[in-house]
Amino acid sequence: MDALERSVGTKDVHESWESREEQAERLRDRLLSRPTNEDLIQVAEWAQTLDETNEEDMVSLVRVLPWMDQASAKRLWEWDAIAFGRVVGRFAEHVATNKLSPLSTATPSPTSCAASCARLGTRRCLG
Repeated sequence: MDALERSVGTKDVHESWESREEQAERLRDRLLSRPTNEDLIQVAEWAQTLDETNEEDMVSLVRVLPWMDQASAKRLWEWDAIAFGRVVGRFAEHVATNKLSPLSTATPSPTSCAASCARLGTRRCLG
């Protein structure tokens, strides 16, 4: 039991010193596999901590959110529509006012706001 507690403690310490980019990559990888409800909630909670006035934070969000499938978006909407709507709004606002590059989304081609919003199942896109 002690080993398990030390392992969990190590995970918490590791996550506290991860850069935003490392956090984004880890969470994106969770979205690309079959994310559990816990994974999705962690993504949403992480996204809510991002500062929408900080370019690095918003680039991190753009690295993660487009990889969420419609089923995951629906589950998060059902979990907390207000919080998830705020995250999607921040994402859409950033995408609408900034050019995306392949590096910002870690995809082979740029992601358009409309495509990302459609993938997330939003009714209205700001872009």
